[in-house]
Amino acid sequence: MELLRVSQTEARRFRLVGRLDLSSVDRLSPVEATVAEGGDLHLDLSGLKFLDGAGLARLSALARSLNAGSGKLVVLRPPRPIERLLRRMVASHNLDNLVISRLPAVDGDSFEAPVPPRDLSRVIVTDYAPEAACLLVAELASSTVEGAHSISVSTGRTSDLVCAASTSELADEIDALQIELGEGPTIDALASGRPGGSDSLISERRWPEFSNRAMYRGIASVLSAPLPAHASTFGAITLYSTREQAFSPEAEEAVETLAAQAAVVIANSLLYWQMAELADQLKQALESRAVIDQAKGILMARDGMSADDAFATMLRTSQSGNVKVRDIAQRLVLSAQTGAHVNDLRE
Repeated sequence: MELLRVSQTEARRFRLVGRLDLSSVDRLSPVEATVAEGGDLHLDLSGLKFLDGAGLARLSALARSLNAGSGKLVVLRPPRPIERLLRRMVASHNLDNLVISRLPAVDGDSFEAPVPPRDLSRVIVTDYAPEAACLLVAELASSTVEGAHSISVSTGRTSDLVCAASTSELADEIDALQIELGEGPTIDALASGRPGGSDSLISERRWPEFSNRAMYRGIASVLSAPLPAHASTFGAITLYSTREQAFSPEAEEAVETLAAQAAVVIANSLLYWQMAELADQLKQALESRAVIDQAKGILMARDGMSADDAFATMLRTSQSGNVKVRDIAQRLVLSAQTGAHVNDLRE
């Protein structure tokens, strides 16, 4: 794994300032000493297989240190399981300056950041995790549909709807309000499968509680279009404006067209990353099974146990010491490779 200190020299172009090889994110002290200099720090996690609580804590502390100097911690190409951990940490600790990116690692002295696609036909789903795909859709809607102050992309059914991405905290708040109340334009678009909204929440009668509370936050008109999937829907794009009658018929047509295209991209991204996650889990399971089988063989040869007794021994040790069976097996295999004898499997 490489830790890269990068500074932006001009729009979308970056220069490699330093390079540091690391075997663990627990050893960040050489880099932490340079954080005070300012700038962003790019961390390539593409080769990382595991990230524990201590590593997450160090990354969180590093992001906070960078934030004091208005810098960002940019995590490049983390594996999907680690990306989920990081996104949960970002949400729970409000680490707005920790950014997860699919940009390539720096190769040579400089690189140029790829230009975001101008339309969804150019999107390659392997480059966009579902959350990133939803954010791309929200940003494209912001640039192509006139009248919107804030935009959100929600995924799920009415019973488990979540705001997957948005262009502002205000859109997050209004989406959360709809989910809390069970009423609003997004809820209606999901239920009906048709686009809709309101030119004026002041006179809106369909969603009285939502309208009052949305107006209190400055929202005057809304427009929502469902993300279609066969004969049903699995989400919606919702546009919010601070003025009445903000959305023209052309805007309604544009957001409906975008929603139809976005549904394909987001659905494919969800499917691809679900399959990638399943493949990772299967790979880990196979690796764990192989190590456990090797450890069983070591106990059988060393202590004359049967295969069932060898596994039962490791299982009892796991339960009594709160240690994973795979970790116990790895220690046994390592001890056999180094010639050491392990009496206590927990050590």
